[in-house]
Amino acid sequence: MDSLLFIGARMIDCLVARASARALSLASLTVEMTLAGGRQHKRVIRPALPSVDRKFLLKLLQLETAAHPPQAAVLTFTLTAEAGQSSKVQLGLFAPQTPEPSRLDVTIARLKAIAGEDRVGSPMLEDTHRSGSFRMDGFSISGITAASNVGRPRMALRRMRPPVPVRVQLHTTKPTAFRDADGNHEITAAYGPWRSRGCWWSTVGWDEEEWDVLAQAGNGGAVACLLVQDRRRHEWRLEAYYD
Repeated sequence: MDSLLFIGARMIDCLVARASARALSLASLTVEMTLAGGRQHKRVIRPALPSVDRKFLLKLLQLETAAHPPQAAVLTFTLTAEAGQSSKVQLGLFAPQTPEPSRLDVTIARLKAIAGEDRVGSPMLEDTHRSGSFRMDGFSISGITAASNVGRPRMALRRMRPPVPVRVQLHTTKPTAFRDADGNHEITAAYGPWRSRGCWWSTVGWDEEEWDVLAQAGNGGAVACLLVQDRRRHEWRLEAYYD
């Protein structure tokens, strides 16, 4: 690792100098290694914002190599870069100070090493009708601030992740009570079923029925929640609460 970082630091210095001479920054770094036995090892490092900070880019290289180390001796080491325009964000006089993008990138890289790359990033909705289906994409800063819509209060759906398995009592195929870790809940009103199914041709297909229910807890409290019956697995789960 020390030998690779020693060589990588010098190569990053050269790339930063070439980019700075043209008033550019480094938007990404591509690391290519030829390993003993002829195998190739390739990684792409893409910071949230283009940068010319040598220490910051070297730190990202160190974290990426530590998280995905080569599995054999390294024979050749190639480092290429993609140029990009550095952006400046001007804060208001009374706006709170935001963390530096470089610190955010290093934190994200460390979290990926701990939790896994598919668990850190920005959630993106998938092009499917499956409820709650999303994937994690790489985090990036767009510089566009979303406008806040201030209007009348609305009901919110608070999803449980992961969903809570429950036992449901039925009467003429309609839920009348369910039990979770907090105890029994008597259902006073149930609306449904709302059926959805898809991807029957693959192993990730779904066949579900949703019920919007109002229930009375054992302690006297009332809850409004979403119960889902997975017809493929023959199980019920508590998916969300209505707030």
